[in-house]
Amino acid sequence: MNKFKKLGLQAMVLSVALLFVAVAPALAIRDASDAESTTTQYQKKSQSGTDGSVHSQLKQKGEERISELREKNKAFRTRTAEDRKKFCESHKKGLTTKFANITTNSDKIQTRIDGIFAKAQAYQKAKNLTPDNYDALVAAATSAQAASSTSIATLKTLTPTLDCASSTNAADISAFKSAAEDTRDKLKGYRASVKNVLKALQIAKPAEGSRQ
Repeated sequence: MNKFKKLGLQAMVLSVALLFVAVAPALAIRDASDAESTTTQYQKKSQSGTDGSVHSQLKQKGEERISELREKNKAFRTRTAEDRKKFCESHKKGLTTKFANITTNSDKIQTRIDGIFAKAQAYQKAKNLTPDNYDALVAAATSAQAASSTSIATLKTLTPTLDCASSTNAADISAFKSAAEDTRDKLKGYRASVKNVLKALQIAKPAEGSRQ
């Protein structure tokens, strides 16, 4: 029983931690919008989205956002190139740090959920519990685990290397924003699926105990 209580405490800690993950991308996304405004004067390179890959889809979302931002920030284009470059440089360090924090925190949360999931499965075997629909719940959690892990890998490959002289900064940042949102959603889905496994074990425990 103490072991299961420990699992419950870990699940609570996980929920709090994921709240931070949900907030951190939002903060970075807000600041990334400022950086996008600094680069709206550049002519973006065309991106191919016909291959159906995740990268292409995220790039396409980035391009769509850039078009919207260009319309909203027409006044910014009246600034001189030097002014825009200075503005970009002043935000570069902060954005780079936030990008790194998002990927690092996503990794930590994935690892934390992985640990809880593994302990839940070990607990089920040790106690020989037979929760209803257990195999399906584990399969769903395993699928969600793979999805969130893949989204984090994609997020890392799309982490921008900001260059204030580059013409692709805005599109790169927008693609990263889309990837960060996708990672956040996938982690939430993974967390929910593992919670379903924990709930099933919790329900099965008293029933199994009453037979002893």
